[in-house]
Amino acid sequence: MRILIADDEPMVRLGIRTMIEDKMPSQHAMAEAANGKEVVLRAADHPDLAFVDIRMPLMDGIQAITEAKNISPDTQWVLVTGFSDFVYAQQAIRLGVTDYLLKPVSPEELSEVVRAAECRLPACAQLHRQTAGPGDIIAKIKAYVAAHYMRDIAISTLAGELDITPNYLSRIFHQRAGCTFVSYVSQVRIGIAQQLLSANPNISIREVSEAVGYLNPRHFTKVFAKLTGKTPSVYQIEKAFRTET
Repeated sequence: MRILIADDEPMVRLGIRTMIEDKMPSQHAMAEAANGKEVVLRAADHPDLAFVDIRMPLMDGIQAITEAKNISPDTQWVLVTGFSDFVYAQQAIRLGVTDYLLKPVSPEELSEVVRAAECRLPACAQLHRQTAGPGDIIAKIKAYVAAHYMRDIAISTLAGELDITPNYLSRIFHQRAGCTFVSYVSQVRIGIAQQLLSANPNISIREVSEAVGYLNPRHFTKVFAKLTGKTPSVYQIEKAFRTET
């Protein structure tokens, strides 16, 4: 897979490249860009996946992606952002960006995004339909959830992608993963919500709710409390207090 890494900080580019090479050696051809204009130029190489920082010189990440998409419409774009740009990143996702990663990027999250991108490639998707076993199906589902947890995820859509029935998919997932598909999605979403609440004491509950796929904050609060034993507000206050002390 052709991967573009765009960030004005050389150490950030090196970190992402190193994490990808450590987890998936010799599987990808990688290129780099140090500013937004270079992203547009690199789009002519038609990368399969591009990691783009929001804040870059000459042209910011959103502008760069907007122009680059006209050159390489099939590229999967992933924004790399800090918490100060969080709402900005969410708006970009609604405009067609595939996903976003929060700095500092973890190897686990990066690997999930790369695997999900691979699964969305036409050749990979066709090969999966031909050779997938139960274990492969579970891995594909988890990768899909990791990449789309902020959106409405229906098991019927996944079943259609895998050419199997929703009932079979539900049964296999429950058997192999040890929980229902709906429960797994909730666990992923609430886990990410905990990270957001822990890292940014000023972020609102509504922002977190929408960021992890819950359009109704009340429903988000109910699910959060069910899985963690406390409301998002209480969790956020406790984390902020521990940080201060």
